[in-house]
Amino acid sequence: MTTTQTTRLDELALGILAGAAGSESPWGGAGVVLRGRPSPPKPPSNFYPDKDEVVTPHVRKLSWLFTQLRDVVNEFPEYYIWKFEYFGRLAARASSVPTSLPAETLLLAVVYEAYEMVGRLELGLPLPEYDEIIVHPRTLGAGIEDFSEHDMVEFYASRGITVA
Repeated sequence: MTTTQTTRLDELALGILAGAAGSESPWGGAGVVLRGRPSPPKPPSNFYPDKDEVVTPHVRKLSWLFTQLRDVVNEFPEYYIWKFEYFGRLAARASSVPTSLPAETLLLAVVYEAYEMVGRLELGLPLPEYDEIIVHPRTLGAGIEDFSEHDMVEFYASRGITVA
């Protein structure tokens, strides 16, 4: 890794602000499913936990972002172990953003959440909710605060990125 991964997140945020967000088919993986509308009701789960579902009108752009954010972290050691927490927290953040807000705000909020986790990984710290024991039902993202556009804008300003 020649550049830091947080630098890659800066570049991603700047690209989103420049209107360069891509579009992909709805994303699913690591216990998360991104959808444009809620999935139909299903019978109670068995041993395996239900996937975290994010429903957004911006599903294709959010799917593109999840792919980008996967590529930012998949070279860190033991990615296969903590990717469920990583994507679970990204999904929890995405779900906290009101669906009435524009796609740019949603994408920047999810990148904002990724900064915390990537920063911890770069320092060699454990992720906030990592546990080697499988917990059912999953509660990833339970500690994520409500979405605050003001806090997000201030954070990006501290990194020299202007969000209008």
